[in-house]
Amino acid sequence: MKPPFRADHVGSLLRPQELHEARAKAKKGEITQEALKAVQDRCIREVVALQESVGIPAVTDGEFRRDFWHIDFIHGFDGVDLTVNKAHTFHATDEQPPMFKLTSKVRRTKPSMLDHFTYLKSLVKKGTPKFTMPSPAMLHARSDREALKKV
Repeated sequence: MKPPFRADHVGSLLRPQELHEARAKAKKGEITQEALKAVQDRCIREVVALQESVGIPAVTDGEFRRDFWHIDFIHGFDGVDLTVNKAHTFHATDEQPPMFKLTSKVRRTKPSMLDHFTYLKSLVKKGTPKFTMPSPAMLHARSDREALKKV
């Protein structure tokens, strides 16, 4: 089968408990970024194998390296910083997504998550590697008017 596919999935998959725990430890400084990456790599290998075993043609890494599916990608661009979220909060959780703040003209001077896609592509044997890239409109969706003022 070749893309586009008639049925598809977004790309975000539920993270394994081991990955949740490793991410929490990394945020507290209890494990290194290298140790976190090793857990991410293992969990991604497993989720790729699972998707291929059930015949899903578009295989994703589950976005296991990302905190938030869209924020991490867009924050990789020059001119996009993060600020504390005071307006759009999630209920029933302490984890709140940050907001974008424009600091200069938005540009791409280096690849955004290319190494993540390269790793995924190296694992996929039976399908098409799929990597979620948010649309530019997501920059406005995760900001307030003040953060998007012309710089």
